[in-house]
Amino acid sequence: MQKQEAAKTAIDAAASNGDVTTAKEAGVATITPVETKSGVKTGSKTKQSKMYNDKVAEIEKRPELTTEEKEAAKAEARKLADAAKANVDKAKQMMRWRQQKTKELQKVDSVNPAAKAKPAAKQQLMRH
Repeated sequence: MQKQEAAKTAIDAAASNGDVTTAKEAGVATITPVETKSGVKTGSKTKQSKMYNDKVAEIEKRPELTTEEKEAAKAEARKLADAAKANVDKAKQMMRWRQQKTKELQKVDSVNPAAKAKPAAKQQLMRH
């Protein structure tokens, strides 16, 4: 019963649809912790979704990026997260799956857009 209440609290605290999904999946995983191969893959996908959501939140907090730069970075992160999920599904052996998961999570985490438009505009302003 405590696990259900904790999961409900996490869902209530979620700020976005992705956070709600992540909280729900994490709650379900703690309530019914059955470790089958598909369960392990599902847990990995949950972790990948959380990492993607965290990366999007990180990108959104960067005031030096324009809306277009943020959208491009989020699209790149989404593409890498989707590829990560597909590659985890393809992995047949546990060792191969773990290696793939680590590699794919690093790709999503590596999305770090460079601000271009705002610094360029400031530089041009300084010339005048």
